[in-house]
Amino acid sequence: MARPLGAPRVTARPRWRATAAVVVLNLAAAAAVVTLVGPLGDPGAVVRAGAAMPSAIDAGEWWRLLTCVWLHFDILHLTINLMCVWLVGRWVESLYGSAAMLAMFGTAGLVGSLTSHLAGGVGLGAGVSGAVFGLIGAAAAELLARRPTRGGAGSSLGMRLLVVALAQLLVDLALPAVDRWAHAGGFLVGVLLGLAWSPHRPPGRARRAVTVALASALAAATAAAAALVIATPVTTTYDRGGLGRHVVGGVAVTAPARWRVDGDEVGDAELSVWLAVAREPVGTAAEHEAYLADEPSRTRARGLGRSSPATPRIELPAGWGGHERTAVVDSDVGDELRYRVLTAIGPAPGSPGQGLRVSLYLPETLVAPLARRLAATLASLQVVTPPPAP
Repeated sequence: MARPLGAPRVTARPRWRATAAVVVLNLAAAAAVVTLVGPLGDPGAVVRAGAAMPSAIDAGEWWRLLTCVWLHFDILHLTINLMCVWLVGRWVESLYGSAAMLAMFGTAGLVGSLTSHLAGGVGLGAGVSGAVFGLIGAAAAELLARRPTRGGAGSSLGMRLLVVALAQLLVDLALPAVDRWAHAGGFLVGVLLGLAWSPHRPPGRARRAVTVALASALAAATAAAAALVIATPVTTTYDRGGLGRHVVGGVAVTAPARWRVDGDEVGDAELSVWLAVAREPVGTAAEHEAYLADEPSRTRARGLGRSSPATPRIELPAGWGGHERTAVVDSDVGDELRYRVLTAIGPAPGSPGQGLRVSLYLPETLVAPLARRLAATLASLQVVTPPPAP
């Protein structure tokens, strides 16, 4: 007959210091982003803060796989994830130990973001949910496979997991682009570590040394990743991959090679930078002014909301005229996200009698660092096909 498993080693007092440290560090990261970069929901802000940007990771910015775990897209995203960390993390820490909990959290977060990246993910990524699912996996492994027996621990844990599952369902409904690949990767590694480090097994110095070493290595790697985020300006990230030639509406544009054409626009979905180009016969000055004056209605049609005049920051090519506006978008949780809108009209190089109308849209947080590069993009516009027949 097989020998029955022993009772799990749960400390007399629940451990929570490592869990609290994770919560505090996430809050500190959110405060730093809002204070130093911009709103949590701003694509430019989260990219500058170290979000998982697939093209940048492919180009060598591996550290984003670590730093993205500590970033969030809005207050709701942050609040629900940290509530889940607090509910499950304390139980996992009490059962497995502080070092093991931190090792599980860090490993699940890293594996989750790596799984998402390799699987194609959801584009720009951030959030601690992959690590949360790692803790859920470790807890589920202990609950289902080992069935903890200490004074109702199983029912208490089951209730916590139910609450966390409902909270994550709320996140899934609130954020359509939820990264389920990160969830799956984090959950799987959590289950494996939970089984390997089960508290039913006899304790040993070797296992303790492994958990401490792994937690320390992940902490050091995360600190190094944060330092690399600080040391890498967004212009370096923007330039990775080099330049390419894109053709939209018969007009060639020299811009980052990762930009993609979508109808009459070309741009970068990861950074939310889009350039709309239209070629039309040269009109009168009055027609030009009317077109420029109508930009607020086109801005609203894109869902950018109210707008107001802004001080020009992006230099226009010689012979062009235009203006810049700041558009405000109210997010679902009440944050105000600001976008810069540049509208301009100029001659069509290579096509006499034709003119170009362009509208450039980008997060306000990217205007200052990318102004010169975007000016060069506008100066590169060149007609490459004959004008359409009248």
